[in-house]
Amino acid sequence: SSSCTSPVSDTLTAKLLAAADRYGLERLRMMCESHLCKDISVNSVAEILALADRYHATELKEVCLRFASENLAGIFSF
Repeated sequence: SSSCTSPVSDTLTAKLLAAADRYGLERLRMMCESHLCKDISVNSVAEILALADRYHATELKEVCLRFASENLAGIFSF
């Protein structure tokens, strides 16, 4: 689980996602995407979406975009 004080990109899950992308480890990528999906919030959606885009995590990207579209008011008031 990620700490509220550290950016999502500094978490172990984000680092494992980067390794999964680099080495083509699809199962690890899916596990990381699943874990990061549980951490999506109004405060973290933009950073998680950027990670998803950077590391070609298409499922995670879709979840982030869906979350963002359903929570626009909260995101823009943040």
